Amino acid sequence: MFLHDMQARGCDAHGCGHYLASRGERIHKGIDLSCHAGVPISCGFSGEVVKVGRAYSAEDKAHFKYVAIKVGSYYARIFYVNPVVNVGDKVAASQWIGRSQKLSDVYKGITDHVHVEFYTLKNSKGSMHDKKNFSYFDPFIILD
Repeated sequence: MFLHDMQARGCDAHGCGHYLASRGERIHKGIDLSCHAGVPISCGFSGEVVKVGRAYSAEDKAHFKYVAIKVGSYYARIFYVNPVVNVGDKVAASQWIGRSQKLSDVYKGITDHVHVEFYTLKNSKGSMHDKKNFSYFDPFIILD
């Protein structure tokens, strides 16, 4: 399923999925796109995989993964996917990068979804993996 074909997650017991939604003392820096667990996910844009990582450091959530892709002058991170790509892989727009993961087993009452963030680097000489160096922007600018 292409990200741009997915519906935005509304609000549920764990909050709302729109860009800049309140998360208590922080804000939601991406969007949540609803999907069933196990769905093949295609990003709809081409780029190079620059990181495959864990979404959380806590052991009970260590199985949740994300894929970071450099797309021209910006980056995309797609969370809650079981990746089938590796760092250094070139991905085509139609290629799937992984299958969506089941969140509702860990977060009771949540709508299963993938989380998508887009950002540029504040300092081009800084790390592409340091969130303090990220300048986030609304994913719908790209996905709409």
